[in-house]
Amino acid sequence: MTKNFEVEEFNPILSDVHCNLKFTLESQPYTNINNVKTVEKQVIKWNNNKQDKFVKFVKEKKSEGIRDIETILDKLIDRNDTVQQTDIDTAMNKICEIFNSSSISVFGTKCKNQKYAKHNEKPWYKRGCKSKRNLFHQARQRYGNLKSKENKKALKEASKSYKKELNRSYNDFQMNTAKDLRKLAKSDPKRLWQKLNSINTNKSNSIFKRLSPDGVIEDNSDIDLTKVPPENINRILNSPITEEEILNVVKKLKNNKASGYDGIVNEHILNIQLRKC
Repeated sequence: MTKNFEVEEFNPILSDVHCNLKFTLESQPYTNINNVKTVEKQVIKWNNNKQDKFVKFVKEKKSEGIRDIETILDKLIDRNDTVQQTDIDTAMNKICEIFNSSSISVFGTKCKNQKYAKHNEKPWYKRGCKSKRNLFHQARQRYGNLKSKENKKALKEASKSYKKELNRSYNDFQMNTAKDLRKLAKSDPKRLWQKLNSINTNKSNSIFKRLSPDGVIEDNSDIDLTKVPPENINRILNSPITEEEILNVVKKLKNNKASGYDGIVNEHILNIQLRKC
C-alpha cells in the first residue's frame, strides 16, 4: 500500500528543474524464520588432473543412462521423417544430465565470487571532492530540518560549489594525464608505449584477426554456380550427415573454451566415447 505521497523541496544537486517524489510503502509484517545466508554454487566443469576419474565415473555410474540415450536415438533413426523437436530435446536433456551430474560428482562445486561495485573510486575523485560533498550533505540536512530562505540559499551554494569542484578535479586530471604522456614521449618513449599497451585495445582486433586470418580468404568470384547440376546440389544438401563427418568435427574441438547454456564443455566430448561405432 502506498501512503504519504508528496513532492519534496527542490534539490539542486539532483536536478536543475525537477523535484523528488516521496512516498511510503506499507506491507504486512513478515518474520524471516531462516536467517541462513545462501551462497550461490558454481559447478566446476573440468579438471585435467581428474579426467581419468571422470571417464571412469561416466562409464561405470552412468552406463544405464547411456543405454537409455542409445535407445532413444535408435527410435529416432527408425522414425526418421516423423521426428519432433521435443524428441530431440529429450535426448539432449539426458546427455546434458549425464555430463553435468558427473562433473558435480567428480570435480565438485565452488562458491561463486560476488563482486560489489565501488562508489566514487575514480582516479580524479580527490579529497577536495569528498570535502565539498560533505559540506553539501550538511547543507541539505540543515535545510531539511529548517526550511528557511537562508538554508535554501546555502544549499544552492553548496550544490554549485560541489559541482564546480567535480568539474575542476576532472579537468585537472585530464590535463595532468596529457602532460605526463607528453613528457614520457620525450624522456622515456619505451615507458610510454608500456602504458599505452597496458590499455586492452587489442582484444577487439584479435577477434577480427580470428574471423579473417591471413591466407584463408579465397576469391571465389570466378565460380559459376549455375553450371552445377541441380541434382548434385540436392543430393549433397539432403544427404544425411555421416558418422565420420561428426567424428572429424569432434577431433577439431579446442580445450579451455566456455560452455554453452547446456553446461557441456569440449573436454567432456573429447574424453568420452558414449557409443562405439
